Amino acid sequence: MTTQEIRKILADPAILKRQAFSVLSEINRMHTREPDHPDVQELVLRALEKSDLFDGVRPALFALARERGLFPYLEE
Repeated sequence: MTTQEIRKILADPAILKRQAFSVLSEINRMHTREPDHPDVQELVLRALEKSDLFDGVRPALFALARERGLFPYLEE
């Protein structure tokens, strides 16, 4: 999955709800391969904006955000 494909999925709630796990897995792979790449930060932030659509994998999304130091964007 490319960065552009992930952006498109994140922009469409209906698709994101069905593919949340795949999207999060791919963002995590990108984070593991190139943690300092700016696209990774952007994609995590976009995912956090739609965190309510990441039903079963929301804790993993929040863990990734914490790993990236995005504490101000996390729910209390």
